Amino acid sequence: MAASDQNHDWYHLVSDYILTKNPTAVIKPRFNASTWESATTSADRQAYFNNTLAPLIDADSDLVIIQLVDNVNTDAKLATFGEDAKTLITNIRIKAPHTRVLWVAGWFVDDNKINLIKTACLDRGALFVDITAYKDDDQYKGKMGATRTGIDGTTWTVTNPGEALHPGDLGMQKIAEAVEEALNF
Repeated sequence: MAASDQNHDWYHLVSDYILTKNPTAVIKPRFNASTWESATTSADRQAYFNNTLAPLIDADSDLVIIQLVDNVNTDAKLATFGEDAKTLITNIRIKAPHTRVLWVAGWFVDDNKINLIKTACLDRGALFVDITAYKDDDQYKGKMGATRTGIDGTTWTVTNPGEALHPGDLGMQKIAEAVEEALNF
């Protein structure tokens, strides 16, 4: 959200890394699953997976990277999150039995949320990619007054303090490095 442009966010950096290791890899476009993250019931999260996420996952997918938890910011969203995180990993594996699942977290988190994700990953055989080392250090955050360029080429100046709290280019680089280290190829 605070990378200077799409070429400096961790998704793009990791995609480039994967392509250097396997130039024929097919990388699907990123997908915003904040609706799953913001749901307040297991039934709503399952329905979202079934109707929206499952069609995006191919049976022969090699890798699925999840980055969900930062917007689980109410008691209602958190109530079933831990079990739903386990179910999400299981659902992905049902759809793509041989895929590696990585869960990247967290920027706007506390120890409780991180422990829920760690537990889900451990219980379901996914790999937890911890990015919390960067979340509180200003050098990794966006900056007020920075110029950003959207996917459509539109530019704007960061004037919202909430936007500036997100990872900036250096933060995105560190997240990408953590994912690349976890991939280990």
